[in-house]
Amino acid sequence: MSLSKYFNPIPDASVTFDGTTVQLEESLGTVRNDEESLSDFENAGHLEICDITFRANEGEVVLVLGNPTSALFKGLFHGHKNLRYSPEGSIRFKDNEFKQYAAKCPHQIIYNNEQDIHFPYLTVEQTIDFALSCKFHVSKQERIEMRDELLKEFGLSHVKKTYVGNDYVRGVSGGERKRISIIETFIANGSVYLWDNSTKGLDSATALEFLSITQKMARATRSVNFVKISQASDKIVNKFDKILMLSDSYQVFYGTMGECLSYFHDTLQIKKNPNDCIIEYLTSILNFKFKEISNSIVGLDAPFPVSKPKQASNINNEADLHTLWVQSPCYKHWKAITSKTIQECVGPDINPDDVSPVFSIPLKLQLKTCTIRAFQRIIGDRNYLISQFVSVVVQSLVIGSLFYNIPLTTIGSFSRGSLTFFSILFFTFLSLADMPASFQRQPVVRKHVQLHFYFNWVETLATTFFDCFSKFLLVVVFTIILYFLAHLQYNAARFFIFLLFLSIYNFCMVSLFALTALIAPTLSVANLLAGILLLAIAMYASYVIYMKDMHPWFIWIAYLNPAMFAMEAILSNELFNLKLDCHESIIPRANPITIFHSAIKLVLGKVPL
Repeated sequence: MSLSKYFNPIPDASVTFDGTTVQLEESLGTVRNDEESLSDFENAGHLEICDITFRANEGEVVLVLGNPTSALFKGLFHGHKNLRYSPEGSIRFKDNEFKQYAAKCPHQIIYNNEQDIHFPYLTVEQTIDFALSCKFHVSKQERIEMRDELLKEFGLSHVKKTYVGNDYVRGVSGGERKRISIIETFIANGSVYLWDNSTKGLDSATALEFLSITQKMARATRSVNFVKISQASDKIVNKFDKILMLSDSYQVFYGTMGECLSYFHDTLQIKKNPNDCIIEYLTSILNFKFKEISNSIVGLDAPFPVSKPKQASNINNEADLHTLWVQSPCYKHWKAITSKTIQECVGPDINPDDVSPVFSIPLKLQLKTCTIRAFQRIIGDRNYLISQFVSVVVQSLVIGSLFYNIPLTTIGSFSRGSLTFFSILFFTFLSLADMPASFQRQPVVRKHVQLHFYFNWVETLATTFFDCFSKFLLVVVFTIILYFLAHLQYNAARFFIFLLFLSIYNFCMVSLFALTALIAPTLSVANLLAGILLLAIAMYASYVIYMKDMHPWFIWIAYLNPAMFAMEAILSNELFNLKLDCHESIIPRANPITIFHSAIKLVLGKVPL
């Protein structure tokens, strides 16, 4: 089976820059630290790269070197938001204006960084199946054939039943996890791929394998690929079709690797240290380290300096490098190609034939696929599933034993209130325990949303469906054990009402802490917010402080508190029309005439018989 028949990129895809001066946000090339304030991050400066001129065609893999590479990649990925360039130049995807096309068809521009983020408790097979189900609306049999072909091509057939894993969960190796990321990225079925330092952390052999696979998939999918690599052997560098070199503010070269070495070594007379690999040699040029090149002769202990060649002596800054590049025949060759490409773009800014739907499957299938994955996640993490079940059983037995066989007396009414409060508080803590899992899920969901597998809210809705089902089972187990141990009213209607309100309250808490995890920037902030919410829920549930005793300034918290409504509903269900004997411990020792009336006053909501 040929993989190319399943991938449908835009035909004759190409990316053309014609004398473009690009302005980029400097923060796009960096990652914000937790200690760095958001305002400082947003007020970061801008990068400007002048006179970018090149053309990359379908099936090509282009190496991009230079400090502003990450910022350029992210600018292209968020083209309609953060990319700004001068009106004198032009950026084209095929014959479409790039910014407008990126806004109309963002799924055609795919970005991948060095992070291999996956759900650790999904198998390799399940991970690839999910990606294929989101991007290819074909029969199940065709998806299985395509999955098996991809696993075979990437050498993952032997681990398809193995967990993907991560730094804490045992699974496949780092190189195999990188291959899974490559498969997932190519399944996104885009036309332009931006690989931002994707070989970081890989050894030389694995990095070479990564590039070989990328090149093979680039040919199969007929896509344009730009790759940033910080360190690489000569074997890796020679795999690239073209190389684009960027200094901090200028483009200084574009062409094949052979042309690049000939240009710098022969034309500019910049000597290469024999101990340096190609990428170190080129990086030293961008960093102007060639002024202090030194060589060692075998048999001598000390290196001796090499005099700077005559041509290189004219290079004092990046502007000089750019000037020499503009004067070179290679630049004139590419300038003629890009100018001709722009002149041929005489139609509208966006060609309707190149526009395709952002999502490949309808909403109904997105929701179904995400819901199935939610169940696969929890089934894979059996330890967490078992621990939750054991926790519910043990807590229900403990609380039920504390309130075993509550008597039908006035003292028993207080015990029923305590039992209800402890039941509610337990499921509050149980929902709070899910918050770290929500944080671990968010990076994977963000990556899939960027790959346009599904809408962000679809995953949230699917997770809600799963939580409703799984938590309801836990509430049922808890209720059955606790209800009958405590000897609450043996009435089917009252039992199911108890179950209903406890389930609804549990869903409210799950949603509340999921929202907290979603809006908090870090887990520490989320824990802080959760602690404040937990305190408010417990204090204003009308058990610790009665409603009539709450301060008027804060009583509104009780009316927003699901625990207060759950307490009132469950207690009303249990105590309504319940006949209680007056326990001797609450009978006041006073004049016999006042005993009856005083005893009745000690129980709120009483109705004397």
